[in-house]
Amino acid sequence: MKRSIHLFGVVVAAALLFALASPSAQAGRIGGPLSTVSAVPVGTSVFFDIPFGAGDPAVVTVAGDGDGTMNVLLQDADGHIAIGSGTLNRRTVSMDVYRGGMFRVEVRNLGGRELTFTLTTN
Repeated sequence: MKRSIHLFGVVVAAALLFALASPSAQAGRIGGPLSTVSAVPVGTSVFFDIPFGAGDPAVVTVAGDGDGTMNVLLQDADGHIAIGSGTLNRRTVSMDVYRGGMFRVEVRNLGGRELTFTLTTN
């Protein structure tokens, strides 16, 4: 009996650790995760208005179609701006969302050719 109680405790502890280590099932974007493909001409920007809910971080990743240089910026309704980091053609930006609402995402093409990219959110 003691052995089965001990085993049960170990299983519960392992399940709890697994649940805490796994990524949250809730998405920060209102309506769930988003993935879209777009293009940005040389030396310009494209903009996306994306709603994020309070309490979850807003995470946006852009992945370019090859060689190119781009950046991604995330701005909340109060004017706070976060700048993406990563490689030249794969950037991620995140921001804690203390008040839900629309966030403006700007993808800038800093390279010498039009870029096609995939934008994803949490």
